Amino acid sequence: KEEMQEHAKKYSQAYAYDLQRGYKNSPWSTNFDAMATKTVLKLLIGKYGIMSVDTQRLVHEFVRLTSFDAPSFQEREISAYVKEKLQSLGLQVEEDNARQKLLEEDPSREKTASNLYAYLKGDLPGAPILFSAHLDTVSPGMGKKAILQEDGRITSDGTTVLGADDVSGLVSILEALTVIREEGLSH
Repeated sequence: KEEMQEHAKKYSQAYAYDLQRGYKNSPWSTNFDAMATKTVLKLLIGKYGIMSVDTQRLVHEFVRLTSFDAPSFQEREISAYVKEKLQSLGLQVEEDNARQKLLEEDPSREKTASNLYAYLKGDLPGAPILFSAHLDTVSPGMGKKAILQEDGRITSDGTTVLGADDVSGLVSILEALTVIREEGLSH
């Protein structure tokens, strides 16, 4: 109760005024338990609650990722971009030797990529959670152009696939990681 009283004094001018004057006009003065409950819930939701997804950023990143030409065995450019994004979010990122093995089998696959493994150390107890997505797209996927429709849908221009499989997975993972970092969420 003392901690809530200090919180109320600090953040409610009306409550501080009531205390100074001996009044009971503010919600903190007239219904302290309800205000304390509301404050505790708000603090808990702020720390552990629903993430604040930035839809504009999400759409921008989706459009950016779908613009990469990345048919199977030609994912090197998008892989480098995703690796940089993950590293900029503070994740430890490693590549396996899949690219090297593929190049040994077929040197013409110079645009192929290795598998990326990214790790974000958590601060909560429990087993780690794995999120997985792939970088390549099906054909026809060269020269893709994402079109933002008036109704909010994102489509291709009709000459290629959009590449939403699996850019939607990549964007979801990147946005979740971005929000965790921005809001300092426990994970």
